Amino acid sequence: MGHFGIRVVIIEPGYIAPGMKAGETHPASAAYAELAEQWPAPTSGSTPRGATGPELAARAIADSIEDPTTPLRVEVGDDATMVLAARRQLDDAAFESAMREVVGLTW
Repeated sequence: MGHFGIRVVIIEPGYIAPGMKAGETHPASAAYAELAEQWPAPTSGSTPRGATGPELAARAIADSIEDPTTPLRVEVGDDATMVLAARRQLDDAAFESAMREVVGLTW
């Protein structure tokens, strides 16, 4: 994109709390029941323990726009640094398996 005068920056966030609030529940297909049990819906707009608020990602985006020396990749959050380091060391299947184990997913 540089040929066209467009600078690209990849923002690589870790676990960013979405800030979503619980709303009306909608019945899901039975095919998703096991997943729904393992991945609870948001219950408030608060930041879950261990999660970074969206402000940190927003600041990284704003900084990258304003600073022409921003590197191609910007890791956001301490967990992003850890996860991306693991990603560089594992193949796709091993990385997916490790992430599923860390977050406790069995599907």
